[in-house]
Order: sequence, then structure tokens, then C-alpha cells
Amino acid sequence: MIALDTSVVVRLIVRDDETQLRLARALLDDNQVTISLLTLLECEWVLRSRYHFDAHRTVDALREVIAFPNVSVEREALALWALERHLGNADLTDMLLLVAAHGSQSFATFDKSIAKGAGKNAPVPVLLLK
Repeated sequence: MIALDTSVVVRLIVRDDETQLRLARALLDDNQVTISLLTLLECEWVLRSRYHFDAHRTVDALREVIAFPNVSVEREALALWALERHLGNADLTDMLLLVAAHGSQSFATFDKSIAKGAGKNAPVPVLLLK
């Protein structure tokens, strides 16, 4: 299994360097690869800040990469949950923090927007400190 860096995932999405795109596609065609939660987080930041992707375009692009046959994602079902919540205006970073906390008793925060963004089906209960 080969872990992908953000640069590889972004190249697959934006296709702005033909040589790097060809190398990235060959890697995916010939190997089992994995994408970490941190890589998803960084991809969202790069796509938003450098390429001006909105949430819908980002989520669609990441889902497309995740759908490749040889790609797995850390905590994939929960990562897809986070992407779905991002479409509903939740901050992807916050949602991935909840995914990373899965298995904990709760996720303590002062940030009301995390609880709101997570909704009722959060992977870990949000403990809102007041």
C-alpha cells in the first residue's frame, strides 16, 4: 500500500501538469494506494486557496479520486460523512477532527459551529463547553 501526498491527489484533480498527471494515474493503475484524513484536509485547503474551488466542486473532485478502484481512504465511511457535511456548509477541518476522534467518549469544544455542522449523526458526541 502506498500513501498519497496531497500533491498527487491535487494533480489528479486539477490536471495542470501533464507529466505529473500521467505519473499519478500510472501509480493508481498499478498499485493499491491510501489517502489519509490529513491529506484530505490539506487537499481541501489547496483546492480552495490556490484553485478557488467551492465546497461542491471540492467534494465532487475528492469523491472522484476516492472512487478509483485501487484507492482506499483512512476511515473511509466517516471521511465520506465529513465530505457530505461539508456540502451542508460545515467546515471540513472540523468534521475531519470529529472523524479522527471516532472511538473517543466525546469531542470537547467551545465552538458551537462544530456541533451544528456535525448534526445528529456525528461519529463522536460533541461536548459543547459553555
